[in-house]
Amino acid sequence: MHILMAILGVIGVVSVVLYRLSYTYSAGKELAEDSKALWRRTKWKLKRRHDLLDTLTDPREVATVLMVETAKLGGEMTVSQKAKIAQLMRRHFEIDDAEADDMMVAAAFKTRDVADVENVLVRILKPVRERLTDKEKLDLVQMMHEVAKADGKLDPYQDRFIGVVKDKLVGPTSRNYG
Repeated sequence: MHILMAILGVIGVVSVVLYRLSYTYSAGKELAEDSKALWRRTKWKLKRRHDLLDTLTDPREVATVLMVETAKLGGEMTVSQKAKIAQLMRRHFEIDDAEADDMMVAAAFKTRDVADVENVLVRILKPVRERLTDKEKLDLVQMMHEVAKADGKLDPYQDRFIGVVKDKLVGPTSRNYG
């Protein structure tokens, strides 16, 4: 009888161990799947957040983003600022009204989730820093300044932002925009 009890005890212990092992295996498998899904979601969020700014390759797009962001620094973009941006784009980029509107909408869309554009200026300016001449860089800064003054007043935040862009593009110089 004591042998039968020992055998039943061993079977019971083995059963409990096997049950716990299978439970541990399924919990570990589920955890691994969750961590893979978490990693994929995290990678997607990071890619989505940075993708739109990383798609800026055309200097005209970069200039449009900078002009739109300059206008938004003074509060909501005014009608006169939108008109000034469109006018500058038509004059400097030699495009029509429809293309100018499309580029402005795209610029606003690409920076809509960016809280502080100044923190990502290095990435935004990368496509233009090497492709533009010094005169074109100064023209870009001048365009930003014209947008900032389009509604009659130059906001200190706008002035500072323009100065930072100028410093990053052409190096630190005086803040005289012409």
